[in-house]
Order: sequence, then structure tokens, then C-alpha cells
Amino acid sequence: MAASVSVLLSLFLVACGSESEDAPQADDASSGFPISVEHKFGVTEIPSAPKRVVTVGYNDQDAVLALGVKPVASVSWFEEKVVYPWSQQAADAAGGDDIELITAEELESGGPEAIAAYKPDLIVAIFSFLTEDDYKEYSKIAPTIVGLKQFPNDGTPWQEQTKLVGQALGKSDEADRIVADAEDAIAAIAERNPEFKGKSAFAGSGLADGQVGLYPTGRAGSTYEGGAYGPGYLLPALGFEIPAEFDKLSDKVTAPLLSYELINKLDTDVGLWTFPREEETAVELNKIPTYKELNLVKEGRDVFTDQAVGVALNFSTLLSLPWAAAQLEPQLVAALDGDPSTSSDLQ
Repeated sequence: MAASVSVLLSLFLVACGSESEDAPQADDASSGFPISVEHKFGVTEIPSAPKRVVTVGYNDQDAVLALGVKPVASVSWFEEKVVYPWSQQAADAAGGDDIELITAEELESGGPEAIAAYKPDLIVAIFSFLTEDDYKEYSKIAPTIVGLKQFPNDGTPWQEQTKLVGQALGKSDEADRIVADAEDAIAAIAERNPEFKGKSAFAGSGLADGQVGLYPTGRAGSTYEGGAYGPGYLLPALGFEIPAEFDKLSDKVTAPLLSYELINKLDTDVGLWTFPREEETAVELNKIPTYKELNLVKEGRDVFTDQAVGVALNFSTLLSLPWAAAQLEPQLVAALDGDPSTSSDLQ
């Protein structure tokens, strides 16, 4: 994949169509519109069921697709695609034309005009870095929704993100249902693997400037103001316990960073890295003497994902997280089976 998932360390600091009239549309709940959606920049009025949706955020297209609507265009931030293995089935079910891609470069150079070209009647910019001034410019084009005010731009939890999109599309009941379905799918994996419960774990995103990047959990007491992000949500949902001290390593906007001098704190029951074992980041990690000496490493309990699963974890949506959990299940089982010779790599 064009963008390594280990760039999550910097993700928290990043600043952020088809002309066919036959584009898929939300069910026109005639009694539901107009609809008001409240978010961090105010209230957006949506007069009728959207027919031409454009998504701007990093992962916003997943919630739209999961609700049966195919965007006419989506911004592709890191790769020249916006449909992935976990969202392909939803995209196929939504039907209609292919999603037109707007590259980050086109958005940055063309500004709002790059969005306006697709004649949207709804702009979804929840997992984005829009300022209030940006929001006002986008709102001149079409009704625009962003994240919730109690979270940073990259921190609205996937459940709330989905429900915001459901409101805007007139599909609130369906949004509630598919959020519950996603949570149930993850809970089912936890239930059939009771050995996960109570085991200590961490999730690592990469290395930078002599520090290890970890994922925040978003739990009470965390210094990160966002919601639980990717593995920071998934590992506890599967029954694992992430040490609370990791949440206190971050400032108010970034993921936790652990210095190499404290790497012994990573000697948990399971360690999850969101990049492949053969990637350069993993090679550099295994050159750190104190890391190689961890029992976690000696006993084969450090788990490395492949690129697709790493991206799915970083995407952190109602489609990507259950898919990633299913892919990771055999790895996590192997990591805890007490046999260092058992591979915890994806086969």
C-alpha cells in the first residue's frame, strides 16, 4: 500500500464525481425531512433526503456505504482508492456508479471548488481537519456535517460517526442497528476466546525520534481527548486490558509516546503492532536491544499485522474493525497458546 500504516504517529497532527443523476440515494423518509444535525460548528439543516453525497474525511465513506448509500465522490487521503476489502461488500450492495476519487492534492489546491464540481447535496467531513472557516465555505456548497464538539477533529468515535451520518441520511434507526451489529460481531470473538479476558496488552503504531507510538484508549482518565482509536478500542473490546499508565503518556492531541528507555513497560501478555514484521519499522524495532530482551518477544507474543489489517485498524470504522478482529483472531490465539514456536503472523 502506498502509505505505511506506521504513519499513524503523525496522523493525529495532519492538517487536513460522477455527474450521473442516477446516483444511489438515501431512503426518502418523507416524514423525516427536513432534518437538523448538531455538531461542533453548530446545526446543519438538511432539507431532503441526500442523493449526491461527497465524503471529505479520512474514513467517512465507510459509514455512508454501510448505510446503503454510495458517495458520488470521496477524498482519498493516502491511496488512490476509497473502497477496501472490508467495505467492498457494502459498496457492491449500494450499487450505482463507481465512487469518483478526489485526491488530497486536488482538494488542497482546488479548495471548496474541488468538492463543488460534484454538485453534492450533503458533504460529510467528520474525520477531517476542517476549521470553522473551512466549514463555512463548504456549507456554501451544500449542507455539511462535521464531528462532535466534545472530541478533536480525529476523535469522534466510530459509533458516533456512524450515527451522525445516519441522522443526515434519514436513517437513524438503521445506524443504531448496524453499530450494534458491529459491536456484537466483535463481542462474539471475545466470547469464543475467553483466554483473552484480563490479559495485558498494548497496541503500537510505529517509531519516531527515539519513541514508540501507542494507541490511546479514550477511557476515563486518558489525557487524549479523543475517543478510543482503532486498536485502542478493539483490544479492550476483545477482553484485553491496556495498562492505564499508557494513557497518561500523551498530551491533549497526540497518541501516547513511550521512550526507548521505558520500553520494558511493553512486556505485556500480548503486543500488537499495526505493520508487517518485514516492514522497515519492524526491523528497526527489533534492533532495539531492550525490546529484544522482553519476554513478550522471546516467547513469540508480539503480533504484527499485514498491511491490509493495519490499515483496517487505523481506519477504525464500523466496517473495518469487525473485519480486522476476524483476521487477527488466529494471531492472538497463537500468541497466547504458550508455544513460542507457534507463528502469530497472518498466514
